Amino acid sequence: MNWSRIFNAIPSAASSPLALVAYCISVGAFVAIAWSVTRQRNILKKLKNIPESRREQALRIAMGPTLKGGMTASEWIRARIHLYLFLAFMIACFIVIVIFLDATFRMQAGSQPAVGKWNGRLPDDNIVQIYPGVEVVSAKHTVDFSQWTPANGANKENCCQVTWDTDMMVRRVRKDALVFAKRVATSGGEPIFTSRTHPSPTYRKVTINVNRGPVYNKYDVLFDISNEKLDIPFPLHMRTVRNGSFSDPSHEDLYLDIFQPTLETTLIIKFNPTKTGKNFHFAQYANVDGVSAHPFEPAPRDIDRTVPNTLRWTVRHPALGNSYIVEWDW
Repeated sequence: MNWSRIFNAIPSAASSPLALVAYCISVGAFVAIAWSVTRQRNILKKLKNIPESRREQALRIAMGPTLKGGMTASEWIRARIHLYLFLAFMIACFIVIVIFLDATFRMQAGSQPAVGKWNGRLPDDNIVQIYPGVEVVSAKHTVDFSQWTPANGANKENCCQVTWDTDMMVRRVRKDALVFAKRVATSGGEPIFTSRTHPSPTYRKVTINVNRGPVYNKYDVLFDISNEKLDIPFPLHMRTVRNGSFSDPSHEDLYLDIFQPTLETTLIIKFNPTKTGKNFHFAQYANVDGVSAHPFEPAPRDIDRTVPNTLRWTVRHPALGNSYIVEWDW
């Protein structure tokens, strides 16, 4: 047993609800014992001024006991005082045991891998290691192609600018979920990540081979959510400005990868009035690697194109670990 780790956990255990209940019970018991001991000692003092022959009768009037085993009134009161002091000692031991056991449980819980905990270093390419612990209550992805311009053989860094805003309501469901992780993929240059709800996120580029056609640059974007309360949804926004992406002159697609449990996600695509999409096709992949497509035939019912130059697709209860794709022709 690691005693040092247990002792280090004692301060946090002392602040736990269990320790608080034990403390309240103990305070009440100590007050009652202190009052009883003080009363017994006062009676013991007064008995000294009463003749020995009348002490038992006076004790009966004050306390109502029946002396047993040939004990005198003074001996009986001293025995009661010792009993109360012993009870106080047992209560003190009870508090120590409660805090010690709580500290032990906390130490054992702390020794488990803290999924979601991030100390400035990221895990391997398997980003799933830091995804658990949160639930996406709702997500709205707005992809704006209004600044999109064709590549025409020019430097892709100077064309095809697309702004992708993601507005989410996120809920921490585990205390060790300190980081919210978002996967971003683009075939263009390095994006710019900002947020209006949280400090600028940290990110890293990862390389994963997937069967999705173009070579994608993938980024794991991390948000510090350690100060968010458990089980209370909070807003989280991420803006991604991408250059050089969506540069295919004839065909494009968008993926929504579901890494966290999600109740609802909506994709909104805003096209430039001079260049709108056509021949839309929708599919679901049983994994986030873009393998084994399951086309929606016909198109999903939750498609809204009533707003000019805009496509809106809502997926309710998307499957965890799946990808949802919309592709179109220019």
